[in-house]
Amino acid sequence: MAYCCQDLTTVGDFSNLGVDLGSFPGVQNKGKAVSNLHDIHPEIKRGLEAVQTPEVQELMKSLSEHGLAVALPHLHGEDGNFMPLPKGTVSFESGLKVSFVQEGSDRLESAIPVMWRWDGETQAVGNCAMCDYYQHR
Repeated sequence: MAYCCQDLTTVGDFSNLGVDLGSFPGVQNKGKAVSNLHDIHPEIKRGLEAVQTPEVQELMKSLSEHGLAVALPHLHGEDGNFMPLPKGTVSFESGLKVSFVQEGSDRLESAIPVMWRWDGETQAVGNCAMCDYYQHR
């Protein structure tokens, strides 16, 4: 049985999404996704679909040669659904817990970047997952 994140929601049938999440390595229930994804955000769905394309598969192979991977920057709305990580918001890990801070926050001064995204012109390191190095020492 697969579970989602912290709430341990069980898996349900989501073949209506058009995304076969079961085709991803590590997902054991073919054609199924977490049951609170029925109202999946279009940007999240687009990212999930893109991971299955040959172009992104090749990018993942290339990235893996550098110890990198593909991620889907997101947060969870009040109803638990996946939402795109808004511009100007940074996913921040500290003490093995994830929170969200605004770009430029003082909390990011002692952190190291661990995820990046492109905003169309520049590499938006401020809009990335950050890991507080000092918490892991």
